[in-house]
Amino acid sequence: MQEIDNSEISLSDSQREVVFIWNEFDGDDCFGSLKVRVCHEDQQAEYDFGPCVVWALRKLTCFVESDMDDSVSGGFRNPDIITYELKRMSSSYEFVVECEAQGLQVSYKLENPQIQVDRSFLNWYDEDA
Repeated sequence: MQEIDNSEISLSDSQREVVFIWNEFDGDDCFGSLKVRVCHEDQQAEYDFGPCVVWALRKLTCFVESDMDDSVSGGFRNPDIITYELKRMSSSYEFVVECEAQGLQVSYKLENPQIQVDRSFLNWYDEDA
């Protein structure tokens, strides 16, 4: 099977779309890049979290595919500390990004979002393990 080096998880409602994008898999257990793109009407924001391990993808995938937890979060140093949290509140979600060094704290709410998980990377990775 051909090597896959990226994955995406997207949440979208009628107002906005939040897309987690993992790229540049190193062939072992790390992605070179995790970015989150938020689109709202004609505006777009992109948050760069830098390199991260495959476990971060697996953790977020498990969160959106089950209803056992109320939130999932991650923290990275790229070069400043930047964190995200995705909170589930009944049928809505809130995505929060914080970077203290930049004075950044933003949140985006999604009502009854459609969720799409590209499982092709994890299927390939687990098969190869």
